[in-house]
Amino acid sequence: MIMPFFSVIIPLYNKERFIADTIKSVLAQSFADFEIIIVNDGSTDQSEAKVQQFDDARIRYYLRENKGVSASRNLGITLANADFIAFLDADDYWYPDFLQMMHRNIVRFPNENVFTAAIEIETSKNIVPAEYSIPKTGFVEIVDFFKASRNESIICTSAAVFHKKVFKQIGAFDTQMRSGEDTDLWIRIGLEYQVVFDWKLLARYVFDDASLGK
Repeated sequence: MIMPFFSVIIPLYNKERFIADTIKSVLAQSFADFEIIIVNDGSTDQSEAKVQQFDDARIRYYLRENKGVSASRNLGITLANADFIAFLDADDYWYPDFLQMMHRNIVRFPNENVFTAAIEIETSKNIVPAEYSIPKTGFVEIVDFFKASRNESIICTSAAVFHKKVFKQIGAFDTQMRSGEDTDLWIRIGLEYQVVFDWKLLARYVFDDASLGK
């Protein structure tokens, strides 16, 4: 079996309005060496039907009883075949060059293990680019997580790539946390790893009022 370069993990719970666009944004990537792992966390809406409209060998779909987003992401990590893991929430999406730029930075900085990119934020009222607290010195920065996250977290769940060994060292998402589980993990990662940050706006974070985490 030839391993993909990226494993893209999409936790899914009652996102029937968004999931099709999210999947399309991955399938439209200019860098196509990836697998998509969708973990349906017991959705009660038409999310499954939306996923089943797609016929692509790179999509792996799993339906399970509801255990929460952290458990879904953690299952995705254990199922991942690739060395590099990306997360994408089921209501967010990537621009076509996200994986291409992440691959470029991985090749350029082979000793680094955490890679992110700039995002924009969509609310019901407008779309705005995130404002970061780091000075811009080039197209890519290698930064300390804490210093770089004073305004907006330099790591956004839907715009980050991690080498699999990060989770072996740090652990995965804390399934006991009801919210903030992603920030908890980023803090633990930030204590051990630098972050390679790409200034190019490559992902959109969609603020869904019905989502607890958001």
